[in-house]
Amino acid sequence: MNKLTALLVVFLSFSLQAKEKEYMVIYSDNPWDTNEPYYDDYVKESDTLDDRLNILAPEKHKKCNAIENGFVKLNCLSDLKAEIKKQWVFRGTIKYVMDNYSSLRTEPKKLLKLLKSLDAIRNKTRKVTILLKSDRKKGELSYQMINAEICLIESNVGKLRRKTFCHERRY
Repeated sequence: MNKLTALLVVFLSFSLQAKEKEYMVIYSDNPWDTNEPYYDDYVKESDTLDDRLNILAPEKHKKCNAIENGFVKLNCLSDLKAEIKKQWVFRGTIKYVMDNYSSLRTEPKKLLKLLKSLDAIRNKTRKVTILLKSDRKKGELSYQMINAEICLIESNVGKLRRKTFCHERRY
């Protein structure tokens, strides 16, 4: 083997190793596959609670709107929003998980099917910031919301011995 061939072999092997490392870093960087919003009907409904106060509590909404003093009116509407939101069960919370999934405690096959489907949905979601300014759109199910739901299911309903779906690492 001449020097040129040896040099080409060495260069090619370094090139392949560098590409492999680059690919692995890019792939393992984020668990989500997209940067497009993933919309969920239940989240859309909960995100539009403010817009539907007149439908959800028509009498109280009418009373608030009848108030002439602007500050008192805003305070009344704010209290009404808080009251409505207290009654709502938001996705990704322990109450939502227990209300919707606690029946699966004795059904491991259904639990596995559910966790796999939620994991597939999680891969369709995107990460949005929670603190300060959020770029989550109305009705969007975020990576953080669905991951919290999966983790709550595994810690409160049940998890499988061989596979864990919860991503403990915070992104």
